[in-house]
Amino acid sequence: MIKKICFFSAGFAFNRLNRLRYYEKIFPKEVEIFLYTTNKYEGKESENYQHQWEGLKRTKMIVADYNLNLPFAFRKFCKDNKIDRIVNLGNRKSLPLFLFASFFNRTKYVVSLMGGVPDEESIKRFNFSEIRELLFFYILGAFAEKVITNDYGIYKRYALQKPMLSRMFISADKVRFLPVTANTNLFVKRDKNASKKKLGFAKYKKIAIFVGRTARCADILAELIKSNKDIMFIVIGRMTDNILPKLKEKNFIHIPKKSPEELVDYYNASDIHIALHDKTGAGLGLAAEESLSCGVATIVPFTETMAESPALFKIKLDKDETEKTIQNFFKKSEKEREKISKEAREYAVKNFSGEAWEENYVKDYLE
Repeated sequence: MIKKICFFSAGFAFNRLNRLRYYEKIFPKEVEIFLYTTNKYEGKESENYQHQWEGLKRTKMIVADYNLNLPFAFRKFCKDNKIDRIVNLGNRKSLPLFLFASFFNRTKYVVSLMGGVPDEESIKRFNFSEIRELLFFYILGAFAEKVITNDYGIYKRYALQKPMLSRMFISADKVRFLPVTANTNLFVKRDKNASKKKLGFAKYKKIAIFVGRTARCADILAELIKSNKDIMFIVIGRMTDNILPKLKEKNFIHIPKKSPEELVDYYNASDIHIALHDKTGAGLGLAAEESLSCGVATIVPFTETMAESPALFKIKLDKDETEKTIQNFFKKSEKEREKISKEAREYAVKNFSGEAWEENYVKDYLE
């Protein structure tokens, strides 16, 4: 088991903070945890939440200057502190930095794949951007100790089915599946009517919720809001698009930020969660797992999962398909929806709780 592990993130994100808190909780006490981040977003108004790594108790944080010297500074840090393993917390664009830091060094790196990878059909389609991304993944994955993905479909493709080209780069035994875990002890199922009353919503009010950044699917959300006046749409998170901020509809509420404890109330007050974060599907995502843990039926872009659930609606992502799914859900009786709610909670606890995956996380990150 390694003794020193360093996570890298150019900037702050709440889902990355939550993952670090989880690692602090489950990693053995003798393991030293480091976070190497940068001042890339410092002073930028739209990113003023950066560096708010609150609540970290075991992690030693280093904030480096984001400039051309960063690769050399990071390599020196790894060498001087005898770091055994480095892992990206966020975007895999940081992986060339890892390759440089580990070259002729005791430090090794792991690819944490939070997102999709183009399939080899992109080569036949001559899609150059996808080909470039595919080769980027293959080459940097080839030099990694492990490739850990939160998408079961990606795991299935590269660990079980093995596309022909990938055999030249990535061995199947280094590809691991670890879903992002939800705190199912915090995100619990509560009485829906009581939650609605607490937040000031009428018992009969239909509520759909979206949690996270809105950029990727703002167009779909906006159309849904406009065409479903009988449903209250609650969006919690940063609006990083130029569509939703212009909406004046009365059935639309935007809340920039809520604490995890407050989110529990909003999930429970909602009837359905529209988790349209990635138009291609790349694992379930933390917000989807949290809502399921609260017993809320959830719509996601089609993605392969370990197990199916009547509470998880996987769809081809467009406005019409999403609207059809929402309308069909509200046509169900109260008894049917309550059954779905219970199944959602059971599904989340069994498949995405921190307790369910603790042993696998410790093994795959530290061995």
